[in-house]
Amino acid sequence: MEYEQEKGAGTEDKNLQLVAFNLGDEEFGVDIMQVQEIIRMQEVTRIPQAPGFVKGVINIRGKIIGSVENLYDD
Repeated sequence: MEYEQEKGAGTEDKNLQLVAFNLGDEEFGVDIMQVQEIIRMQEVTRIPQAPGFVKGVINIRGKIIGSVENLYDD
């Protein structure tokens, strides 16, 4: 997805490159310069007695990352 910024006073023509993704029926875009990496979905390890909105945790190169329920899931 590319978005061309409008030319304004004192600016050059530039293309803004975005990483696009969907959550539910909505599409979002993030400036590619703000994205460190894109990884495949990891298997989620459940946590006993965690609140219902907590899906569990994933391990990415030794770092434990929490995973919570997507509010857009039906």
